[in-house]
Amino acid sequence: HPAAELFPLMQGYEFDALVESIRTQGLREPAWLTADGALLDGRNRVRACHAAGVKPDFRQYDGDDPVQFVWDMNVNRRHLTATQTAVAGLRREELKESAKKLVAKPHRPVGSSSGPPVDHLPTRGPRTDEVLAKSLGVSRSTVAQVARVIEEAPDLVPEMESGKLSAKAAEREVKTRLARKREVERRQEAEQVALSGTTFEIRRGDFQTVLADLDADSVALVVTAPPYGAQYTHLYG
Repeated sequence: HPAAELFPLMQGYEFDALVESIRTQGLREPAWLTADGALLDGRNRVRACHAAGVKPDFRQYDGDDPVQFVWDMNVNRRHLTATQTAVAGLRREELKESAKKLVAKPHRPVGSSSGPPVDHLPTRGPRTDEVLAKSLGVSRSTVAQVARVIEEAPDLVPEMESGKLSAKAAEREVKTRLARKREVERRQEAEQVALSGTTFEIRRGDFQTVLADLDADSVALVVTAPPYGAQYTHLYG
């Protein structure tokens, strides 16, 4: 189920500790499945069970809000940074928005879509970010920064989700990329302006013959191909 991916996978010491706990004490909290058998909550516990050689237990979720269920099951027991919390919170909003659209269009079978892509968010604004930030317990600027990165540089989202990159650093990278893009566009524009009105002429033959009529400094550039032999290098000065 898409909601199973609301929170990042455990890695490193955190996951190793879970594996050891299950190996020595067993699985205390079963994983949850939807009515159609999709894994809803507990993908880390299932992974850890496999790593520990323990058969995982499952329970079935019969409620009507699987997204909120996964959120409530995980938000307080996972040790997430503000950035990770914001990423998960925005993903939660995406999934809820997707669920509303599915309800509004009952002719589309549930499960035919894996949910909205991470690089698409519902319409946002300062007030929306403020309300969400308050519900998540993070700053509005963190939510706004994460939302911008999701929209403009989705390739950075996994690093934010894993905790390797903060929202502030990710947004700084977005600004750097944008500045580079604008500089490239500015240079291309300048080149186009410089080339507009420029006359190009192709002459074929020995350059000493076909260029003999040109006055010194009368052309901006002479391109020759193929390169001439080394015996003519004294002429390039």
